[in-house]
Amino acid sequence: MFPVMHFEKGRVKWSHPKKPFCILTMESGRDVFLHQNDFAGEWPPRYYKLIRFEAVETPGQKCPFKALNAEVCGGGQ
Repeated sequence: MFPVMHFEKGRVKWSHPKKPFCILTMESGRDVFLHQNDFAGEWPPRYYKLIRFEAVETPGQKCPFKALNAEVCGGGQ
């Protein structure tokens, strides 16, 4: 049996078109690291777009969470 995936939502806090990663911020204020390989869509994601992702804890790293299976939410919310 596969574990149930719990998705979070956040917005882009920092990105750069020449970098393969960006930082997202969840509504709770927590930062999330997003690598380009874990994002389905045009890179980099735009600041005004809402991003849906699976958050995985990353103890000992600068960002306490990493985003996996990330994509832009529909409608540009």
